[in-house]
Amino acid sequence: MLLFDEQLYVDMPEAYQEMSQGRMDALYPYEVRQEIILENAQTGSFCTFSLFEDQGIMDSQVEYAIHSVLKVVTRLYPSCIVDREQIMNCVESFCGWFSFQTQAMDGELYNVMYIFPVNGHMMFGTMGCRMEDEQEKELLMGIMKSLKAQKKKRRLQEGYETRRLC
Repeated sequence: MLLFDEQLYVDMPEAYQEMSQGRMDALYPYEVRQEIILENAQTGSFCTFSLFEDQGIMDSQVEYAIHSVLKVVTRLYPSCIVDREQIMNCVESFCGWFSFQTQAMDGELYNVMYIFPVNGHMMFGTMGCRMEDEQEKELLMGIMKSLKAQKKKRRLQEGYETRRLC
């Protein structure tokens, strides 16, 4: 699946579809929410993607960036169990990530937050599933590992003319 005007490739299983507006409103009642929210309705698992084009990031900054996000999450959820931040090799790059648990109405959730550079911009993603669903956790890690930035295609402006220099 290609996201963000074909700038990011991710290998998404077919079971993951765009979340309905009603569920989005219930689960993400914020004025500003993630750009892309996908879910597997059968398992309750989810993946979100947001590309922050105003937030530049280089590969060398990924580890620091995910560490900073981890600090914010531990301040917001001081009682959650947090794994230390990690770096994962993806197709042609790497991403920084960490996982943590939260409590939901129907049990504990396993959550992952990650950062992946896309054409010099920060892509921030989240994913999650039921804590006891080991198969789904592996699937989510595979989705994250499949990330691959595509070169941004330049669009010519309408009415733009090329001229020879000479």
